[in-house]
Amino acid sequence: MIVERITSGIIGLDDLIGGGFQKGKTYLISGEAGTGKTIFCLQFTLEGITKGENTVYLTIDERPTHLVQDAATFGWDLEAPIREKHLNIIDITPEFSELRVGRFKGNVENEKIIDEIRDQVKKVKAKRVVIDPIAPMFASSENQFQLREYIRQLMFSLDDLGTTNLVSSIIDTGSNMISKFGVEEFFASGVIVLWMEREEMVYDRVMMVRKMRGTPIDLRVRKFTIDSKTGITLYG
Repeated sequence: MIVERITSGIIGLDDLIGGGFQKGKTYLISGEAGTGKTIFCLQFTLEGITKGENTVYLTIDERPTHLVQDAATFGWDLEAPIREKHLNIIDITPEFSELRVGRFKGNVENEKIIDEIRDQVKKVKAKRVVIDPIAPMFASSENQFQLREYIRQLMFSLDDLGTTNLVSSIIDTGSNMISKFGVEEFFASGVIVLWMEREEMVYDRVMMVRKMRGTPIDLRVRKFTIDSKTGITLYG
């Protein structure tokens, strides 16, 4: 059986994961603050647009206008694809205002956001979906079983869309976990972890492909740079 691959847009990554992400599956990008998760998501988005694969981008911690401005500092134009309906950036922060102050109960929001994603995917005929980040969609006060079930439902619902999906998750500084809640990685088809390593007085950004279902992977840690034009580039 031939597996169709979706290119990531990250220079040097596709060679490590069999030519790209498997089409129609959901992948997790996790890392501490400042490691490049949003840049990774933007490159994935822009790669899709250049390949004629429309994208729905859900942002929670950043306003769409700020995301557009940040992309412009790398020379990446998001305004044109938005105008031409190849890209739809959605601020879903208002959907989770109650969650943020600890009043969230049940999975009503989960159903609501999946319905919203599904509608937006149909509207722009999207082939890619990004959620950046996923953590604010869930209340950490929920018990572990409920939390695991909510995340499982969201991940599986994303797979049902037929799009190739990228979700980001922040890792608390100093934590040994590879996601915010420690369960996201179990339901994703692949996990890529970003972090920083210190060597004397210098910090390097590094990346590791931690998991990739259906794909042989090299578990070696690789350094990467973030360039003002090309974004993330792996080397070594």
